[in-house]
Amino acid sequence: MLTIEPHTPDNVVVGHARDKLTHEDYEDFRGHVEQMIRQHGSVRVMLDLNDFHGWDLQAAWDDLKLGLQYPGKFERCAILGDRSWEKWMVKLAKPFFRVEYFDRSQREEAWRWLMQPVEHTNGMGVFDSVTRFAKSNPILSLFIVGGLAALLMSQMGSSRIRS
Repeated sequence: MLTIEPHTPDNVVVGHARDKLTHEDYEDFRGHVEQMIRQHGSVRVMLDLNDFHGWDLQAAWDDLKLGLQYPGKFERCAILGDRSWEKWMVKLAKPFFRVEYFDRSQREEAWRWLMQPVEHTNGMGVFDSVTRFAKSNPILSLFIVGGLAALLMSQMGSSRIRS
């Protein structure tokens, strides 16, 4: 389930994710993001993961498509969580977004980071190159991200076994 805070400043979307996210959750979220992009040209997202259990397959695809549909329009994304796998998922997203992971107890620090000015570059950065590749090769990109996620999850599972 994904709920959106109704009153946020300017181009900020604040969401609270719990349990497993579905396609319907992303439909609502996408509407808020697109409205902010239309009104302000870009969006900043804070997502609080509380008792979060991931995405169903359609929601994972929706998440990837949303990011690819609006390259460069996500100024910053702050993710609040409390699990190591959530932190690793944010690391996987870094080539695509300006995203940072914060422990849920660091909400104020996350908010300060989210609201900092963003330097815009002229020219092709890593984000632009990765986005261009992903838009041209969406299926291959999905397999790469899925493979990295599977590798990460298997490594997390084997590290728990050794502990």
